[in-house]
Amino acid sequence: MATSMTKGHFLYTPDPKTSRGKTSTSRRQMLSHKSNYYHYYLETVEEHINNIAKGSYTKMSERICNHLIVKLEEFDKRVYKLFPSIPTAAIISGINIADHEFMYEQLNESLANKISIASIVLNSRNCPNLKTCWKYIFTTLYKKLDLDTTGVDMSKLTARALNKLLTTNGEELRDTPLTLIIIFEEFEAMSDEVVNHVIMCVHQYVDTFPVAIIVNVAIFVSVLYDKLSWNASSILNVKEFELFSSFQLLTNIMNDLILTPNIPFVFTPDLLTWLYDQFSMYSMSINQFNHNLKVSLYYHMKTGGFLEYTFYENIDLDSAYFSKTWLIQYMAQMNNKEAGKSAVKRKGGLKIKEVTLHVQQLFDLYELAIGLAAALYQLLQVMGKEVQIFAKDYYSIYILLLKCDLLADDNFQGALKYIGSTLNQQLLADCVNVCQTELTHTLAKLQTESEKTSLGEIIDGLCCMQTKLESNKDNLPVSVKSEVVLAFNSLITDYFITRNPMKHPLAKLVFCELPKDMTMLVDPSILNSVHQDLSKPNSNIIGDVSRANLPPICIVYRLLNESGKFVNLYDWFQSYNFCNEEGGLEDDIDLVQAKFFSAVAELEFLGIIKPHKKKVDHVHKLTHGLLY
Repeated sequence: MATSMTKGHFLYTPDPKTSRGKTSTSRRQMLSHKSNYYHYYLETVEEHINNIAKGSYTKMSERICNHLIVKLEEFDKRVYKLFPSIPTAAIISGINIADHEFMYEQLNESLANKISIASIVLNSRNCPNLKTCWKYIFTTLYKKLDLDTTGVDMSKLTARALNKLLTTNGEELRDTPLTLIIIFEEFEAMSDEVVNHVIMCVHQYVDTFPVAIIVNVAIFVSVLYDKLSWNASSILNVKEFELFSSFQLLTNIMNDLILTPNIPFVFTPDLLTWLYDQFSMYSMSINQFNHNLKVSLYYHMKTGGFLEYTFYENIDLDSAYFSKTWLIQYMAQMNNKEAGKSAVKRKGGLKIKEVTLHVQQLFDLYELAIGLAAALYQLLQVMGKEVQIFAKDYYSIYILLLKCDLLADDNFQGALKYIGSTLNQQLLADCVNVCQTELTHTLAKLQTESEKTSLGEIIDGLCCMQTKLESNKDNLPVSVKSEVVLAFNSLITDYFITRNPMKHPLAKLVFCELPKDMTMLVDPSILNSVHQDLSKPNSNIIGDVSRANLPPICIVYRLLNESGKFVNLYDWFQSYNFCNEEGGLEDDIDLVQAKFFSAVAELEFLGIIKPHKKKVDHVHKLTHGLLY
């Protein structure tokens, strides 16, 4: 199916295809429009800052307000002294090429009189103004500062060239008002060599020059952890980082940003959406999320960063209308695969309860924790900090560390010993207690004597672990910790991994060595079940299944099936609104629209519909106002 809905951006930008061949007058009008639009948002940012200073946000404590005000005043003096001539629009990360074109036209003009910015842009082939800006930066640096360009290819706009330039002329540049603006685009297409050069460059000069980092969601974690002195050679795959969702680690990320005033970040819409998805996993409402973001990020809006984010203050919705379930997150990973595409056409499958169980216990373990496991080890090793997470999560992470492809064989024993020496005693005891409790409950349900005997031996081993831990409450030796960790290793290798993961106890700890095994285990059964349960929700919904109680996504899905090959978004919404009225629902129109667009977004996320590449629908414009 197709709709006229497009994947929305938070900044309105003209379509580059439609703007080709226009007169210079049209071009000036477009730039004037964008300039006015940026100024509008800059004024909005200033208004938010002033509201904090006036204490109009009553939910914030006086201590936090005072702290932010002091920090803003301190940083104002530094920022305007270092680069007063650079417009704020110069460090706005646009979503598409049109944004970049406008941004770097302004940046080029500002560089005409004073050198104050060097940029690292890793993908500029589609932006002529960006390439011109690069060449101007290198040429001006060379002429004005008489820099040594030996071994630097000035014609190639690469991170390696800038790294070489800074390395060769570090002393001469130390007194230069220089700001590094790092803009990462299309991170997945980069080679490891290029990424390492960028990180080396930023890491080496972060204490020398002010650094503004403009990121998209794909590389937020990798760049941030480089700022925390994380080992650059241990970069994980981008997709694994996108699934990095420990609440405590996410909180640490926000705190580290606030405590690093010389590294302002620009938060793009994709990044803010990703951050909210992480918070929503812990049942945080949209209002709570907005409040936390305001407290954490207002400071960065004033440090040269530009917050492209819309606060949904006028829509009082439950978090369920904005969060993505584990089921939908998993489906987003699967909807581009051939098995998933073919399964969309089929019917039948598992019940929704079974599907949810599989997704939460299998996808949660393998796809999510595999990145968290390796990242946790690296963070603990380099930073020397103990990251507190739930016992079940740690147990899952540990199991993945045993077989994780991201850890080389020669590093395995080192990782094992380090985990044993840094693991908190209470956390370790919690792991043992959780496993022992769940296995004991499972033992009573087993049928065969062989299974009972095997499981009983494991429970006895856990009891021994618990005894050792309790006998060393005050001071737990490293040897005892390592012994318990090694016992976990034996538990997994001797019992769990050799059996059918769908049948053994502690299903949360299921491990598959290859991604294709996970795919075969849960796909396309989940896809079949999704379509089955969307079309016949009464088979799984407990209680009244009248139209008034149906989930919005079920109503939207039924209307979709009644349409032809293409469906107009406006007509679709009108039909949905009619169904609500017929069902006796008297929701406010804003709430109806929010439910509808949330359901449409989830259907798109599942791969059931595909947006048609047309201009933004007028319903979207009416709903989101200035966002389009």
